[in-house]
Formats: sequence, C-alpha cells, structure tokens
Amino acid sequence: MARNKIENIDSWDKLVQSCPLLFNGRESFYFECSKGWMGLLTKLCLAIEDVLEGLPAGDLYIEQDVEMRHQSGRCLVIGQIKEKFGTLRFYMDGCNDDIDVLIRAAEAESAETCEKCGEPGSLRTARWFATLCDEHDRLRNEADDLDD
Repeated sequence: MARNKIENIDSWDKLVQSCPLLFNGRESFYFECSKGWMGLLTKLCLAIEDVLEGLPAGDLYIEQDVEMRHQSGRCLVIGQIKEKFGTLRFYMDGCNDDIDVLIRAAEAESAETCEKCGEPGSLRTARWFATLCDEHDRLRNEADDLDD
C-alpha cells in the first residue's frame, strides 16, 4: 500500500477500498499530502474509478491479472501523489485522455484549496510555496517569525 503521511489514514483506506479498479494491484507508490486535499483526492479517485467502470468488459485497463495488464501496455500505474510547488501532483502512467483531463482539473483546483483544511485558499509564495487559506497562512507566518 502507499506510504501514507496523511493525518486521516482511515479516510485513505476507505478511498482505496472504494476504488478497486484504480488501486487493484498497486503494491506501492509515494504518497504525501495534507488532509485538506483529501476531499479533492476523493473526488478525483472516484471520478477515475467511474471512467474505469465505464470501459467495456474485457478492456485490459480493468483486467484483474496485473501481469497481463503490464504486458498489454494498458496498465494504469500511480507513481506519486504529492504536493509540489504548492499544488497537488498526481503522477500516473498509462492513463487515457479522459483520466488525464480529470487529473489536470484536480491539480488546478488544488491551487484554490487550502492544503491544511480544505477551505478556499490561494497559492502563497513567501519562503516556500503552499496553497493556504488566510488563517493557515497567518499561522505559517507567525511560526516563521518565531524562527527568525
């Protein structure tokens, strides 16, 4: 399973169970993200699962035999889910255009969603990049002032 650094692991486990086609056969990938984006990730993963469920029976994207998927070249592989430069990054190999559009939309939405609490936020660039609401930005600035 993914190396979780999310504060609400129960929610992550429930999400993985809710998306068996997306996460089936995925032994390990890098995952680091604050709990404020859990709603965004949930929406994205469920939307990807819907795309996969809509594929015709026998499509190799949803083949249960992991080795067969790899050999066919139609294998979705999650590489990393993380924050980079203040926004969500969802790296996945083998996705089709429908899934790629969903991923790009979630990454864009993350620039307007506080990564700490999930409330509306904006990309902040003081010292390091982070997407934060006003309150979490204030708390970060206060902590930075203590470090000076």
